Amino acid sequence: MVKLSTPRPVKAAITYPSRALGTNYQNTTGRPLVVIVSAQCTRANAAAQWALIVGYVKASSPADTAVVSAGLRQMDNVNEIMGVVIIFVVPNNYYYNAAQSKSALSDVALLTWAEVEL
Repeated sequence: MVKLSTPRPVKAAITYPSRALGTNYQNTTGRPLVVIVSAQCTRANAAAQWALIVGYVKASSPADTAVVSAGLRQMDNVNEIMGVVIIFVVPNNYYYNAAQSKSALSDVALLTWAEVEL
């Protein structure tokens, strides 16, 4: 028989910290974090253009393991703007960041960044 420890109550505290795209952060809360990032992706009207926001998580710094992405891929030569949201979980003591992946003529702008401590 396996003895289970007493479950911890869920805190579910939401914060809106000041964050920047491409900056590495560490979860030192003692609990998992759910990170919710919204961005505006703008793909230029030219061949081979893309605009993505990518979430990264890793046990060591820098966080460079992609776990989620959203945005506009290179499909056609049409200028497009789209709001996107990525959501990912960061274990305690892990490193994380959200960064842009884009072609030279496209852009990704951070709109909001929220973190939910579980």
